[in-house]
Amino acid sequence: MITPLDIENKKFHLGLIAYRRKEVDDFMKNLSTDYERLHNENIELKEKMIFLEERLKQFETLQETLQSTLVVAQKAAEDLNYTAREQAERIIKEAEGDANERKRQASLQSEQIKKIYDKVKIENLAYLGKMKGFLKNQLEVVYAYEDELKRGE
Repeated sequence: MITPLDIENKKFHLGLIAYRRKEVDDFMKNLSTDYERLHNENIELKEKMIFLEERLKQFETLQETLQSTLVVAQKAAEDLNYTAREQAERIIKEAEGDANERKRQASLQSEQIKKIYDKVKIENLAYLGKMKGFLKNQLEVVYAYEDELKRGE
């Protein structure tokens, strides 16, 4: 590859028909300057391209990492959702079981209370019957005593 220095140091030999030396030298100087500028730009662009390729590789690596992280996060969310549903179903079943057991126990207690109530009711009716009989006997005694008093005996 020709360097800017090669262009600047290039010497031409004189032939039979020659160009004007001053014009060739000026042209070569301009050419050398432009070529040096382009050469330096080319070097800078190559360095920039290398830098950008490295950055691209970093971004591609980051993208792969983010994609795998996203997959892991999505799997974790699905697992969490599944676990939460299972736990909710278990809690609901337990609550239904507890409710049914409490309902059964309440029904048993209700039956026991009804039996006790019926027994107390029968005992009260029996007591009232005895009280009526006792009061009836007492009234008979009172009426007999009243009759006795009326007869004057």
